Order: sequence, then structure tokens, then C-alpha cells
Amino acid sequence: MPHERPCPLRPPDWCHFAQRLPRSRDHLHIKGAEVPFEDEKFSYVVLSRSKPQSIGGRVLAQPKITKSATTTKLCTGEGIVTDIAPRRDPDAYRRRKSWRWGDGVVR
Repeated sequence: MPHERPCPLRPPDWCHFAQRLPRSRDHLHIKGAEVPFEDEKFSYVVLSRSKPQSIGGRVLAQPKITKSATTTKLCTGEGIVTDIAPRRDPDAYRRRKSWRWGDGVVR
């Protein structure tokens, strides 16, 4: 299970997720920004006294979805893997299209 072993990521990569946050009008002005949002990156640690639910992996980046397949970078018990679900496998393709950055997934 991921997260029970040393982290397999190597610098400059790091375990995080992004959250899109709105900017106020004053924030836009102060930063000289042109877009009304900012993508902030977060990293966190969760500790528990009880055994966590077993997952197959964690999504490390937003999946790339094309007409032919979905490609996802996952942290698994085996290390960092690239999960590819071709469109010709409709169940796997549909399930993986709904994955988001940071999700715990069962493959």
C-alpha cells in the first residue's frame, strides 16, 4: 500500500495537489494579474491511530485525457507507475476519466 514505505518521488518532484482559488479585485491589482484565479499548491500529512483503508494508489497529477486513452501518474505500493486505460476498454476509460489529482484509487 502506498504511504507505508519511503516516498518514491525524487526532487524536483514532490507530493502535492493544486487548488484553484479566486482572486479579489484588490488581489488582482496588487499582483498585477490578469486572470481572476490562482492555482495554489498544497502538501499535507494525515496521522491516524487506526489502520487506514487500503487503496491501490494515489493520483499524483491531473490525468491526461485524450480521444484514445487516459494516462495517469500513480503512487502505488510498487512505486511510481503510469496507468493507461485505452478507450477500447470503456469501463476502465470511464472510471479513470473521473479521477482527480490527489484521489486515492483502486485499480
